[in-house]
Amino acid sequence: MKCLKLRVLASLCLTLPAPAQSPGDAAWTGLAALEVTAPGLTRLELPADVLHAGTAAVPLADIRILSPSGIETPYAIEWPRIVQAEHLPAAGFRASLHGETTVIELETGSNAAVNEIELQTGAVEFVKAATLEGTADGTRWSPLVEGDILCRQQGTVKLRIGFPPAPWTRMRLTVDDHRSPPVVFTGAVLRLQDTVPHTVPHPVAVSERRGEKGESRLTLDFGGANIFAGVLRLQSPEPVFHREVSVFETSPQGAGPMIAARSVFRVTLGNRSAEELEIPLNRLITTGQLELRIRHGDSPPLTIDGITATRHPVSLLFSAGTAGKWQLLTGNAQAAEPDYDLKALTGWLRPAVPGTAVAAPLTPNPAFRREATLPETGGAGAPLDVSAWSWRKPVVFTETGVLEVELDAEVLAHSTCDLRDLRLMQSDRQVPWLAEHPGRREETAVSFSGEPDPKRPGLSRWRITLPFDGLPAAEVIVKSPSPLFDRAISAWETTGDGFGNSSRRSLGSAIWRQTPSHQPADFRLPLNNRPAGATILLETDNGDNAPIQFSSVRISLPVIHLVCKISDTAPTYLYYGNPRATAPRYDLRLVQSELAAAARIRTLPGPAEPLRPDKTLPPAAPGTGSPWLWIALALVVAGLLWVVARTLPKDTTD
Repeated sequence: MKCLKLRVLASLCLTLPAPAQSPGDAAWTGLAALEVTAPGLTRLELPADVLHAGTAAVPLADIRILSPSGIETPYAIEWPRIVQAEHLPAAGFRASLHGETTVIELETGSNAAVNEIELQTGAVEFVKAATLEGTADGTRWSPLVEGDILCRQQGTVKLRIGFPPAPWTRMRLTVDDHRSPPVVFTGAVLRLQDTVPHTVPHPVAVSERRGEKGESRLTLDFGGANIFAGVLRLQSPEPVFHREVSVFETSPQGAGPMIAARSVFRVTLGNRSAEELEIPLNRLITTGQLELRIRHGDSPPLTIDGITATRHPVSLLFSAGTAGKWQLLTGNAQAAEPDYDLKALTGWLRPAVPGTAVAAPLTPNPAFRREATLPETGGAGAPLDVSAWSWRKPVVFTETGVLEVELDAEVLAHSTCDLRDLRLMQSDRQVPWLAEHPGRREETAVSFSGEPDPKRPGLSRWRITLPFDGLPAAEVIVKSPSPLFDRAISAWETTGDGFGNSSRRSLGSAIWRQTPSHQPADFRLPLNNRPAGATILLETDNGDNAPIQFSSVRISLPVIHLVCKISDTAPTYLYYGNPRATAPRYDLRLVQSELAAAARIRTLPGPAEPLRPDKTLPPAAPGTGSPWLWIALALVVAGLLWVVARTLPKDTTD
């Protein structure tokens, strides 16, 4: 009956009416040719480049399948089905001592295929070698595993033994006790054969390694988005270790919630060893990046030579009306998820045996036009008199579309903290823009020099020179070759009030601890205040210890983009440097999501052009007020003193 239903559904798929027109492929950036060898229900396993190219908010919602005649064809996505394996307590568990071995016999109590046994015991410190056998008929025993390790030692637990799945009815486990006293095993749990779908290898790169207090952090890059990850496996040469590992999916805004946690270890007994280095994920990684946190406490960081990964294939099911050259379109962030009737039949079609299609490598779509992805934003902005602005930079581009301008250090330094004085101008009219904060930072090296204090020989001080006054540095990042120290580092600057009086302004402080066995790659000192000038002073009290040395100093700056729609290539300038400007109000925010999803033209502003250097006052120190205010106050005080002097009685004594 079930086979009849499948045949009926397959025939229905062959007769599903196709839409009368194509999706208009000018808005899709990627194109892959499909080879369909025979008409009928067809399965296409999506290659990695197609998975990576998807840019829609819903994963893979921007895929479209076109027939040889260019007609859009409905499809259903066949996502991997991850079903947790069933666990059953072993029946007829018996354990007995035979000389220097413990023999455990049990019955599975099931006719299903079994692929793992997990023993139960209250013992807390042991390492044992074990051999496992199985029988299906009760008479002929087959060796399954020989010389595996069972252990529970200092947090490391390995009580599971895996083996090829088969419908074993009875099993026998022989535990070697000649190295240590016997262990009392009280029961066992059997795991039926996994229903996790098959996986294929997928390359993964360690793009960044960072050392934090008590843990190592590795950023893993899958090469692109939309990977249905299977298992991560750590590669380490160390013979004995135990670590707690947690996995987080990351995005430009930082690490998200934890998606997996696992204990990884390796133990050795004579010439045998046991290890657990795999971390099951079995989930869709939409961002294509993970952060791996390895907790090592007071132990040395674990040496990681590399990491391997697998992924579960994702397939499309569609009804091919004819054999021949088909096409797949992808890469349209504006595309809505299609509402095909075929999607409701996925569960019925999954057991069928369809034909297969093969996708060629993804190539740029020759019909793509950037303007096809642009939202409607209305005309140009309002006119503006820019005579009050102090600087401008040219913004160069050669095509129209959605423009992304990344603000450089010079613009960040000379504009207001909230960017309210930024204006993009074409002729005398504004180009409306939106500011994007991707949540990441860029680092740049800066010069530094020691500045000892002769009156305080136990103090170390360094002068750090920034490229501009008022640069919104978020962190000072320092490396030191000194092997052993524990210091409180403070950052500050000297500010003036316009009358020659100077004061010390704190910027931030942190504890820096470094030992020979635990040397973090960088020391990061967060700055709580934006520097007013171009000089930052770092200071620490060495006490009775030798001074620490610096090998390099960097600062991190926030990454900020201005995003706008450009309709022509007329000369465009970025104006900045007007602290009296008010924040602009643009209607562009109403299509913010469409702008964020559109294909972009990326550029950087050109060289700065000062517009009114003779009228530009230097930035006042924070909290000092305007110099004219101080002059007015001085005149008022002088006037009061004159009035008081005039009202005092004259001295009449001879």
